[in-house]
Amino acid sequence: MIRDIQKLKEGPFDLLVIGGGINGSAIANLAADAGLRTALLEKGDFASGTSSKSTKLLHGGLRYLESFEFGLVHESLKERTIHFKSSPHLTKHLRFLIPIYKTDKRPFWMLKIGMFLYDFLSGKHLIQKHEILTAEEVLLKEPSLASKDLIGGVIYSDVQMNDARFCLENVLSAQEKGACVANYVEVKSIIKENGKAVGVIARDLKSGESIEIRASKIICAVGSWTNEFMRKEITKFPAKVRNTKGVHIVYKEKFSERAFLIPSHRDNRILFVIPWLNHSLIGTTDTDFTGSPD
Repeated sequence: MIRDIQKLKEGPFDLLVIGGGINGSAIANLAADAGLRTALLEKGDFASGTSSKSTKLLHGGLRYLESFEFGLVHESLKERTIHFKSSPHLTKHLRFLIPIYKTDKRPFWMLKIGMFLYDFLSGKHLIQKHEILTAEEVLLKEPSLASKDLIGGVIYSDVQMNDARFCLENVLSAQEKGACVANYVEVKSIIKENGKAVGVIARDLKSGESIEIRASKIICAVGSWTNEFMRKEITKFPAKVRNTKGVHIVYKEKFSERAFLIPSHRDNRILFVIPWLNHSLIGTTDTDFTGSPD
């Protein structure tokens, strides 16, 4: 990747995208593909925020079935399969096992209906049909699971992805199409003329140089930094983004080639246990966060 600071100075651009996570990089890639003169800025490494710290899944959102968000699930499943087929080097078909116990808050019949709906909403984008298992079949597949009160299980399909690389490939693709991309460039302020944003003042964090970058349109795709960024310009800017914090545990060994989806008895959340790079990724929590994203 080439950091062309001189090209940033020369401008002007049709579109300036601030934020080099998956949203910003994908927007820049699409804009460059459409022939727009595009610039993409990131104050750290590309994908250094949430875009490299996710649960690394492309999924339809099984839990959204409980709130009857069928349209969202269908759209997500469609996009999941599109990325799975178009990026085989970054994605992997993953089978999930959900063990069902007598003490679970979600009864077995509810999971069976949920699995049917998940496959049905996949339509032509179905990767592999789900399976309904007896307790004995669950233990044959995964004998390390607790057997007490086990009444059965289900296996279904979703897709695992390399989230950081997925983001970076959008950045590289945008650059190949003519976009000017640069990391370690922090936007310090917005340039306004006649009440309209026409560019930014940024700082090259490698050289310390101040840069003026002009653009017809500016998109702020800074994720968790949105409120903080906008309050640089508007002191009383109302919070537009509700920040939450997700925590994963990385265990040194891989429990299984399968992933597990385990309902929590404490708070009714769903926990994932996912094989990742010869380790196991366990999570995630989801709690409100009011501190600085940095």
